[in-house]
Amino acid sequence: MHDDYEFEDDEDFVSKTQIKAEMTELRQLGLNIAELPQPVYDSLELPVELRAGIDEYKRITHKNAKKRQASFVGKLMRKADHEAIRAQLQDIQEANHRATRQLHLVEQWRDRLLTDGEPALSDFLNTYPDCDRQQLRNLIRNAEREKAQNKPPSSARKLFRFIQLLAAQ
Repeated sequence: MHDDYEFEDDEDFVSKTQIKAEMTELRQLGLNIAELPQPVYDSLELPVELRAGIDEYKRITHKNAKKRQASFVGKLMRKADHEAIRAQLQDIQEANHRATRQLHLVEQWRDRLLTDGEPALSDFLNTYPDCDRQQLRNLIRNAEREKAQNKPPSSARKLFRFIQLLAAQ
């Protein structure tokens, strides 16, 4: 006798396509971890077996062997607490985005101070009232002088570092 049971109505039902998609996603997560810079990779809290699998993946050079190892890393990812690993990666990415935004802000301030003159300087001093005004003016003056003489921008770099230190406070 044929049951009229509808699998789609069952909350616990997971289709084969969904399972394969999750497996592919976890495999890719493992490969993304393998591509991280070594200091970032070392900072992650990973299970020993998963770390060993990723280290082996990094070491392998043969195409087919690398593909098999990538599948093995995906299998290890399924056993691991992949949500915690994903959260760690998310935290790292957010920190990188914050640092990038901070660098862009510093670059914008430096460029404005060198091109817009006094209005940019007063905006900057309003934003950073604890700034050493004399040092800032000297750095701007020296950077403008170097640019006019087509010299290397060492003062512009010093200005960048000065702004960066102020923004980090």
